[in-house]
Amino acid sequence: MKLGIRLAVFVLLAQYYCGISAFADEFNDSVKGFNDAASMHRGEYEVLINSRGLALGADERNLILNLEVVIDRLAGWDGTLLFYHHADSILKIWAITGDGSFAWEKVEISEENLKKLIDGYRNGIGSLWGQIERAPKPRGIKRIKDGSDYQSVSRAKISQVLFPGDIEVLLETSSSIMIVPSLSIGSVPFSSLELPHSKRILSDITSVTVLPSLYDTNLSVPMYGSDDIEALVIGNPKFSDDPDWVLPQLPGAEKEARLISEMFNSTLLVGAEATKDNIISRIETAKIIYFATHGVASAINPLDESFLAVSGTNKRQARLTAREIQNMNLDAELVVLSACQTGLGGTEDAGIVGLARAFKIAGAKQVVVSLWNVDDSVTAELMLEFMNKFIGNGFDAAQSLRLSMNKIKELYPSPAYWAPFVVINGKGFISSN
Repeated sequence: MKLGIRLAVFVLLAQYYCGISAFADEFNDSVKGFNDAASMHRGEYEVLINSRGLALGADERNLILNLEVVIDRLAGWDGTLLFYHHADSILKIWAITGDGSFAWEKVEISEENLKKLIDGYRNGIGSLWGQIERAPKPRGIKRIKDGSDYQSVSRAKISQVLFPGDIEVLLETSSSIMIVPSLSIGSVPFSSLELPHSKRILSDITSVTVLPSLYDTNLSVPMYGSDDIEALVIGNPKFSDDPDWVLPQLPGAEKEARLISEMFNSTLLVGAEATKDNIISRIETAKIIYFATHGVASAINPLDESFLAVSGTNKRQARLTAREIQNMNLDAELVVLSACQTGLGGTEDAGIVGLARAFKIAGAKQVVVSLWNVDDSVTAELMLEFMNKFIGNGFDAAQSLRLSMNKIKELYPSPAYWAPFVVINGKGFISSN
């Protein structure tokens, strides 16, 4: 249904109809659905916090997010919150703006078909099998560059499902979008999608941020010049003979790391120096953390089998796992994971659990991650553009990434090259802080 009207109007109408009209029933259903989904997010977030051996802080324990609270916290913001929740073969979508405009839509689609839709789009843009010669390879398994197992889905088709009805209307005028995904929707490169009627590509009109959930989200963060911050830059560690993965060396990533390091008063760890001990001894004080290495995402065991490859002589030393990361206490304003598939992992209703979420749980305010195996040289170009725009230009991470993607898009039009990265929580407003 279409409800592109201010929430205050809805409340008055619902009261007028005394909850007995079909209109009021639909509105009440939208409110209940949002609040139920928010409660589920709280439970999943608490499980993640407990996995660190911690409990929710006082502010978090007392914070109960519902539709009314979220609308109040978004007041005055010039963007749109896009919230997805899937249950009982229905994808529910809420769009809420800072001026109080509100829309909600329902799309009938099973969880299986939703995943097929997303995999089909990723296959259609060439992301599922790109760069497999440079990516980590499961040891003993031959990988063939072949997407025939997936039916390609067009940009128009997936956009119609994710931006239906009045959802599109609110997105038309949004200067920025915060997306709270459900299930594998977090693996969608939203910047490459289009508004179904105008056909405008999102990266051309707005910046996109993905929020881990409604709960583990920080307020917007300040900008810094390069002289103000301590940076830790890791590039192309000396990879060991991992028992499960073949990890090709990444000379392009080392070059990328050296160039990034020159922007800051930074510690640079490359090759044999990029050990877990060296990284851990420096990472908790760094304001910017930059990894240019291999990343492995596990959907089955996302905390212990999702890892960043570092230099070490055995499996334990050569893997920095998501569980180890989330147990850190970081003070980072920005973490960049310039590696393959660092935005993927295990899917829950409240998004994806893996490396990106681990850095957020550990305290990082903004995390830039990839959604597929990235091109080595193009990624270096994109990341250099990104960091140049982020440092000293007054742009937040989402704005910086959007501008960088658009410049790379001029040289490499396929989304497989310019759209693999996404900002996790680049501009969050829903917070217990």
